[in-house]
Amino acid sequence: MNTNHTDTNQMQEQEIDLIELFYKLLVHWRWFLLAAVVALAGAYIYVHVATPIYQATASVVIKDSEGSNKAIDELFQKVAPSSLTSANTQIEDEMEILRSRSILLQVINELNLHTKYKVKDGLFYNETTTPPIIASMDKASMDTLSGTLLIQVEKAGERYAVSSALDDICVTETFTGFPAFIETPAGRCTLRLLPGHQFSEAIKISICRPIDAVNDYSGQLVVTTTSKKTSIISLTFKDTDKDRAEAFLVKLIEVYNRDAMDDKNKVTGNTLIFLEERLDSISNELGFVEKHLEQYKQKERLSDLKTNMTLDLNTNNEYEKKLLDVEMQLNMTNYIYNYLSDDKHRFSLLPVNTGIADTELVQLINEYNKELLERERLMNTMKADNPTVVNQDIRIDALRRNVVSSVVGVKDGLSIARTDILRKTDYFNSRIGNMPKQEREFNNIDRQQQIKANLYLMLLERREQAAISLAATMNKARVIDAPLSADRPIAPRSMMIYAGSLFLACAMTAGVILFGGIFRTKIMSVAEVESTQIPVMGIIPYTKEGGGVEEGQNGIMEESFRRMRSNLRFLTEDGDKKCILMTSTISGEGKSFISINLALTFAFLGCRVLVVGLDIRRPRLAEYFRIKSHVGMTSYLSDNEIKPEDIIFPSGVHEQLFVAPAGPIPPNPAELLERARLKEAFAYFREQFDYIIVDSAPVGLISDTLSLSKVTDFTLYVCRMNYTHKNVLSEIVEIQRSGQLNQISLVVNGGNLAEKKYGYGYGYGYSYGYRDTHKKHK
Repeated sequence: MNTNHTDTNQMQEQEIDLIELFYKLLVHWRWFLLAAVVALAGAYIYVHVATPIYQATASVVIKDSEGSNKAIDELFQKVAPSSLTSANTQIEDEMEILRSRSILLQVINELNLHTKYKVKDGLFYNETTTPPIIASMDKASMDTLSGTLLIQVEKAGERYAVSSALDDICVTETFTGFPAFIETPAGRCTLRLLPGHQFSEAIKISICRPIDAVNDYSGQLVVTTTSKKTSIISLTFKDTDKDRAEAFLVKLIEVYNRDAMDDKNKVTGNTLIFLEERLDSISNELGFVEKHLEQYKQKERLSDLKTNMTLDLNTNNEYEKKLLDVEMQLNMTNYIYNYLSDDKHRFSLLPVNTGIADTELVQLINEYNKELLERERLMNTMKADNPTVVNQDIRIDALRRNVVSSVVGVKDGLSIARTDILRKTDYFNSRIGNMPKQEREFNNIDRQQQIKANLYLMLLERREQAAISLAATMNKARVIDAPLSADRPIAPRSMMIYAGSLFLACAMTAGVILFGGIFRTKIMSVAEVESTQIPVMGIIPYTKEGGGVEEGQNGIMEESFRRMRSNLRFLTEDGDKKCILMTSTISGEGKSFISINLALTFAFLGCRVLVVGLDIRRPRLAEYFRIKSHVGMTSYLSDNEIKPEDIIFPSGVHEQLFVAPAGPIPPNPAELLERARLKEAFAYFREQFDYIIVDSAPVGLISDTLSLSKVTDFTLYVCRMNYTHKNVLSEIVEIQRSGQLNQISLVVNGGNLAEKKYGYGYGYGYSYGYRDTHKKHK
């Protein structure tokens, strides 16, 4: 039950804190309004000054190498699926190719994106993609640029003035018409006027290295996949000109398809050359075998052999077929081995789809061809001694050794298979040894003919297949969605900028209000005072006019003291508790001001009130009330002949208000306050007055006030806003815990009641208000 009660209290406290936070922010609504206006103005300027950014998007589907040769596979169903083009590649590889510098460099050069034009429009120069003139330089000059070449062309009467600058070197010259050949710090540049255009306004041209343009544009290109399970690639490009963004993606797809087609045609072309060479060789060998067969038939006078082959002969024929196949493959592996061993073919592509049944060797050949193609692509933009090309050569040599090793292994395996087949054919030949010698010799010659004929036919099929593949120009990337830019720019987003700036302005303003006081050492709000858990007896407002309370008035100052008076009357209802000690931490916190005005507030009720000055080190009450007598509390405590009634004087402000000033400053104030006559005086005061308010010294400086707890009933501790240090609060709590002062309550001086309890002003000002009031009552 107690737990539920505690949770309810915590929820109420949290709710109160939120309300307090709301009102603390609400009172500063002018700050929020000003911050919002400034933020929206800045956002408006940014939105209208910033260059708009457009985004073009396109999507393509990547077709693998097998899918691109379906027509060939249908024509040659007996042949394995074609591997004449590059092997299947992962979609990630194709994405990297689309982002590669070699592809982007071709796009930059073909679209001339390394050159930008700005035409003068009023006081400013605006970038354009359709300038009246174009500037061009040779490739070598652009590749050696050390920075951006700036060219400005303007019309000067009947001539044209042109100035160019690069690395603090400026060249100026004039010419009469277009085309013009001008000398720049980077070399000769040609200016041509486009057909149908006229040169009227000045134009600025900036030319950078193509590779630098690649670095700039690569950051604006985004290549992603629509899904991990598909081969569809999404292309996104951002640019300040939407037509240029679309043209970039169109050219990127075109260059990618062209590059892939060139790679495929290189492999196919090298395969055709290899097949033509083998066809010539096999044709000669086949002619020799056929000539030999013709001569044998003429010699032996044979026209046709028809024999009934036994089961042994049929079996022997099966092994002979296997022998044909093995010898054909062995012949091909020997040729590839010799081809690899020749240094003049070091960077030549190897033939593929040659009929070799070993899949590992075929895969190695495909990988070797792929690395050779990559080297050719690198050599287009780099030199042979470039570390990237050298590393590529190392990989190619390693792959070449692997291919040679694999060819040797395949050849050894085929030799073993051939030996085994020959052993079995010899076995069956021994069983048919009774066959005529002529038949055996004829079969031997016929077998050689069949080997050469089968190999010749296979090479013819491969040549036709390669020719069809070379003629089939199917793009590797098929466009699904053509490049298209939205009419509205993607940046700057005006609504998001307005909302973001407004949010940041409000957040920063709230942060300044809520956390601006973290680094302050002074008390800034009543909440800090209330955190001590010591009762707050009253809040005295800050007013620009200053002044104290006046009888019959209902101002904010009078109402504040009346509320504090009501709180004190509630505490003093019991018995003889009527003596109130007024103190503070340091001088200047308004202790005397509150003492005088609180006493006046009690006097307005008709109560006899005495203000006792016990700040005997710095007495001020006699000055405030214009009491000319020098007799006071110190006189009474040091002279036994002076009576309590001798040190009580009328205030001159109100007939019910009296003053017992401090008197002369003694040499031993601390010891003086410890005398027994102090209790006697306060016993007399309690008999004669309804309330006694003691204006004492600050407790943070001296210990005199702590001696007064024996003659007072309550303690009002004054804290002044933006004046009292925060660490004082912990000292007050310690004084209350130790019981050095009686029933401590706090009084907050200098609060801004316009902010109620949720926040207080930073300004402070007050006056005792005695002189004006005294004049009124005088």
